[in-house]
Amino acid sequence: MAAAAFRPLPSERGCRHASVLMRGEFVILRKNRDRAVDMFSVASAMFEWKDDYLVGVTAIDQQHKQLFRVAGRFHDAVVANKGKAMVDRLLGSLVRYTMGHYRVEERLMEAIHYPEREQHMAQHRALLGQLLAFQERFAGGETVTIQVLQFLSLWLVGHTSSRDRQLGEYYRMKKESQATADGLWRIEGARAVPAHSGRSRTSR
Repeated sequence: MAAAAFRPLPSERGCRHASVLMRGEFVILRKNRDRAVDMFSVASAMFEWKDDYLVGVTAIDQQHKQLFRVAGRFHDAVVANKGKAMVDRLLGSLVRYTMGHYRVEERLMEAIHYPEREQHMAQHRALLGQLLAFQERFAGGETVTIQVLQFLSLWLVGHTSSRDRQLGEYYRMKKESQATADGLWRIEGARAVPAHSGRSRTSR
């Protein structure tokens, strides 16, 4: 049976730090925009992992779960008034883990010759840029915790449910179409490696 045709997402022009357009909800995150809603209760529910968020690539799904956990800890620290030092440490952890996660995804995309790689990476840069901007503003004394929670709750669900799910679909299609070939790929640590290599490689 022929593999289902891969349908890329619409291109996203002008995807920058100040504005990110995501498929599905067509969520727009705009810089310096703080809605008057109770994000503490909303974000708490948004940071609960659901199997609906699975994309079908084990290593990526495991990292997504960890991102939800780190974001949840950030939310809890904000709600419990843990203080600037604690919130700053958690925000730093979130930035570092996100960087590592994106490297894994981007190596996978390169390994399987993912046709939407450039668009996906552009969204990574935009999302990470927004997170870094929040970190810089927080370090400078601005109160941005509500905006960060808004951003995190929308980003984790929005990006995972659209771009990453599309990547997972392509990965599975590629895997099925090359089931007897040498071109199968798996993720180990922060590397995409040939499944036929028989060697375990981990990032250092």
